[in-house]
Amino acid sequence: MVNLYLSSNCPVAALEMRRDLLHWESALMLAKRLAKDQIPFISKEYAVHLELIGDYVNALAHYKKGMTCIKKFQEHNEACQAGAARMSIRMGDIRRGAAQAIRHPSSVLKKV
Repeated sequence: MVNLYLSSNCPVAALEMRRDLLHWESALMLAKRLAKDQIPFISKEYAVHLELIGDYVNALAHYKKGMTCIKKFQEHNEACQAGAARMSIRMGDIRRGAAQAIRHPSSVLKKV
């Protein structure tokens, strides 16, 4: 099925399909080939999924990969920073997590 999408006139549909099916690794590989600008967003979605299933180490890595330098995505970056702070705390790196939470603009994160 993916090959059909890839050979069509809309290969990005294959990426969207993988994303919708929560096939994160495949989605990231396709994004590297088809839409590099989507990598931070897929990484953040993957990190959220990993956090929910308790894979904090990989969630932290993907929250970090989710960061982007583009100013218009400030809300996205703040979500990634909050996730990185939570993962640091959950993995036992309390100082780093607390420092990240203190620097974060969200008062909700500071309460947790």
